[in-house]
Amino acid sequence: MYDAAILRAASLRALAALSLGALAMQPICATATDDPDIPPLRDLPDFDSEWTDENVADLPMPEKNPQTVKCIKRGIALQRQLLQILLSVKDKTTADTAAKAITALTTELRRWGMEMEHLPQEDAMIIDEYRRDHLGEIKLLSDTIRKEGERLATYGYFGSDDLKNELKEMVKNTR
Repeated sequence: MYDAAILRAASLRALAALSLGALAMQPICATATDDPDIPPLRDLPDFDSEWTDENVADLPMPEKNPQTVKCIKRGIALQRQLLQILLSVKDKTTADTAAKAITALTTELRRWGMEMEHLPQEDAMIIDEYRRDHLGEIKLLSDTIRKEGERLATYGYFGSDDLKNELKEMVKNTR
């Protein structure tokens, strides 16, 4: 059974061990502060005080380029337009009509691609926002367009060589 005297003796031994360790460190600390090349701790800059919430709030946050946002939305609109054209194909007549619409759309897609290429470089944070905001919809539309293309190929483009050729031309010119 432990009594107060044993606990006090153990505490004193622990305190003595800590004190001896501190005493052993004193010559090193004294030598370091006596060296003129090593500044005393009080002269070191206070890094924590320099970075306050106020300073962080003053840092310029990257902003989305309105031209880029507009261009991305236009690309999505062109994808939707292509999907609507492909979904309208049910027979040879609608396939021939779709071929003409795809010819005009291919020209718009080329213009859109050139516009995207000439946009200014964006900050990585903003690009991540664009991906988060738009990539899901773009992928969904792309997958649906691919499936519709497969449907048209399965049905032999409903006998329309114009539709087949225009789709090939569109893919070739918009890569």
